[in-house]
Amino acid sequence: ASVHTFMSNMLYACSMLYRAKLPMVVVLNKTDVVGCEFVKEWMEDYESFQEALDDASSSGNGYSDEMAGGSGYYSSLTRSLSLVL
Repeated sequence: ASVHTFMSNMLYACSMLYRAKLPMVVVLNKTDVVGCEFVKEWMEDYESFQEALDDASSSGNGYSDEMAGGSGYYSSLTRSLSLVL
């Protein structure tokens, strides 16, 4: 599971929430393939999301050095957005 994909999806969901001014329901599908416990933890605990982001930044996860590194633009943007959400 990618922390960057999670943050991107949550940001999109929040923009739809504010645009439509309707209640939001978060649905996690394909939980039989990958459990959803880590996503629930990320939504409830800011520090666990930051730890997952640190792990993803240090491992690279197949991204280029600029995207994966802790000082890269994408990681910095994800950290900033996590403060907002």
